[in-house]
Amino acid sequence: MDSLLIRVLDELPLGVVLIDASGKVVHFNKTEEELAHRKRENVLGRRFFEEIAPCMNVRGLADEFGARIGKGPFSLTREFSFPFPWLEKPREAVVRLSSFEEGSLHYGFMTIEEVTQKRALERMQQTLSALLVHDLKNPLAIMSANLEFLEGSRSVTEAGDARAAVEDSLKATRRLQHMVVDLLDVTALEAGEMRVDRGPVDLGRIVADAAAEAQGLARAHGLRLSAKEPQGSVALTGDGGLIRRALDNLIENALRHTRAPGEVVVSSREVPGGAQLAVTDDGPGIPEALRSRIFDKYAQVETANRARCSNRGLGLTLVKMVANAHGGSARVECPPAGGSIFRLTLARIPGPLPLAG
Repeated sequence: MDSLLIRVLDELPLGVVLIDASGKVVHFNKTEEELAHRKRENVLGRRFFEEIAPCMNVRGLADEFGARIGKGPFSLTREFSFPFPWLEKPREAVVRLSSFEEGSLHYGFMTIEEVTQKRALERMQQTLSALLVHDLKNPLAIMSANLEFLEGSRSVTEAGDARAAVEDSLKATRRLQHMVVDLLDVTALEAGEMRVDRGPVDLGRIVADAAAEAQGLARAHGLRLSAKEPQGSVALTGDGGLIRRALDNLIENALRHTRAPGEVVVSSREVPGGAQLAVTDDGPGIPEALRSRIFDKYAQVETANRARCSNRGLGLTLVKMVANAHGGSARVECPPAGGSIFRLTLARIPGPLPLAG
């Protein structure tokens, strides 16, 4: 290899392994030497999957990756745990594999990114979140019960200022409870621990019920909220409770981000291979560069309506995970005329529903 290219590859913070069509190592960069504890001179020219791979997990890629070199372009990403006898715990790494052709020769290209600390931090965050959420549930339930008691007491109902304060506090408490439940559900879905039930679901009925129950929130924001009647029955098999939760989150998101006197419309329809829920608003829309991130955890999207478009919750993340759990997808569109359309697509899947992730 060209000496300049070797120097460039050695400066990368990723391990790099270049393999020829026979599976022999052509290049092994400096970072990979450090990750694998193997000197380059002891690796070059040897068959990577049979002689060099540090664990059986990677050797299993011989059929998936090594056998495909020279048979057309492809790209794979896998995550592995690498046990080493001199380390207490295995190293975790993301391995990305692809192939290319140079002249008449074919090569496989691997990058290895160590993510041990990153994954450990993620697990710590998940554990901390679970503990905090668990500890928050009981005091929130007590606060909500006490506020509901005060809301109905004569001393509060006859005092306008006190009644308004109690009502506002109760709304805030219920909102916080909703956020806590979202966090629990997202954590469970990510871990594959939440049960996704399977049964008949009438999406038209879910749309009508969700819109009816959100009328109070719409009025509080000075907005109109309507449910569009579907053409015929829109039904599938899935988890009606999770689907309703996802739709509630989409409606609440639209109501929070739409200026008065705007309108939010909820609808359902048949699509090829499944069905779709849509929530349309005439709010400020979302910049195109940010639309792919809007469903990420704690994504923050700022628009001209900055004060009301900072999404710090997990509502939209739950929407995406419910879609994934039903073999579908979640996306947002922003027409040139303005506003946003959030679409939750659900597939008709024969057999068991897949785990979310």
